[in-house]
Amino acid sequence: MRVFGADRFKVVAAKLKKAGHTGIYRSLAKAIRVSTKDAVDDVKRTVESLQIDGQGSGGRGGGARARSAHALSKRRKISAAARAKAQAGSGLRASVSRAIRTHIRASGRPTAAVRIKVERNLMPPDQRKLPGHMEKGSWRHPVFGNQQNWVAQTSTPNWFKGTLRKHGPAVRREIDRQVTAAIRSI
Repeated sequence: MRVFGADRFKVVAAKLKKAGHTGIYRSLAKAIRVSTKDAVDDVKRTVESLQIDGQGSGGRGGGARARSAHALSKRRKISAAARAKAQAGSGLRASVSRAIRTHIRASGRPTAAVRIKVERNLMPPDQRKLPGHMEKGSWRHPVFGNQQNWVAQTSTPNWFKGTLRKHGPAVRREIDRQVTAAIRSI
């Protein structure tokens, strides 16, 4: 989600930096993060509750259980801690949810920006492209790299942008209110 018309935010950030008021800038950034919290939480809830279906050539899918079993299959000894770690971080929806972040850019060109996005580098390497495919609604992949066994999976399309669109007007108003308060405090 992008908040357009944030030119005042860029001007305020530049003035704060020039005046050496990093404390005001930090509090403004913190207030902006708080104003996007409901939107971020809603997107996380949406992705965690997404229905992901799959059908393939002989495979049954298996989701988090299959992924954690695969992660443990290469170990000789499986401790309780290793099993818990493999199961906790194994699901696609959980990985996507953990990677959703708010980014604030107050300098640079062409304008200041507040963005909510999925940080791909926070996801497991083999899942980094999947949030985009999930947003489109379908994708195909080999089951654990087995080129002889492919599966097609589907999810509810537009789960990310659609959820954020609902929050857009309220987030814009709140950010504008925070920027106006920062201008007054200068």
